[in-house]
Amino acid sequence: EKGLKTFTNEPDVLKTIASFSESSRMQPEFLQAAKMLTSSAPDDPMNHYILARALLKSGQTNEAFAAAEISVKAR
Repeated sequence: EKGLKTFTNEPDVLKTIASFSESSRMQPEFLQAAKMLTSSAPDDPMNHYILARALLKSGQTNEAFAAAEISVKAR
């Protein structure tokens, strides 16, 4: 968590961290990185897609669908 705060305004780094966390099954880190990524670059539809995947994996289905909808509408 402390390390993630260092990269709050670095979307590319946050995407890498989110991807690694997802593939390593580090769910809390994946969700946190995805939320930070979406906050740092909210206009990028891919960030909302990444957040949707993280939310879905954490069992937050309604929130995941909402994030996915934002991603689709932004394209």
